[in-house]
Amino acid sequence: LGFECFLRPGEMLGLRWSDVDVPQASSPGIVRLVDTKTSRRTGAPEVLTFKDPFTISLYLALELRRSKHDSPLLPVFTGTEADFRAKFKILMAMQGAGSRGLRPHSVRRGGATACFRATGSMSRTVERGRWATTRVARLYICDGLATSLEHKMSSAMKSRLREDIRQV
Repeated sequence: LGFECFLRPGEMLGLRWSDVDVPQASSPGIVRLVDTKTSRRTGAPEVLTFKDPFTISLYLALELRRSKHDSPLLPVFTGTEADFRAKFKILMAMQGAGSRGLRPHSVRRGGATACFRATGSMSRTVERGRWATTRVARLYICDGLATSLEHKMSSAMKSRLREDIRQV
């Protein structure tokens, strides 16, 4: 969700089960962000959609694994910020990307870069990323493009990732 919706690390940590809805595996998912820079300024939550089939199936698999007795107000990730960073580091190492210097904020940058590459539209990327100005979005995207040239994902790494997901 962080990659698809360009979430900031704090937004990823703040997600509750009740903030995400996937009505059906074939329909877009919805994410409601209550506490963001923009929502604090406007007083209204932000709402994003995601359509990526992989993200939808992974979310649905995780949702099935959670206890039916858990409150929907519980966070999706129940650990601390330090736990999140440690688990992120472990997952990157498992995928063979441990030496690449990726951090949780890299997820937002990578999502924005992928969107820009797919659409070729800066304005669409700025809107989806919820940036106030194009200047800030350009910094993210230019850095992401430069980094992606340095860190192309190997086919072996992609295969490992697909296999890990199947096991979830």
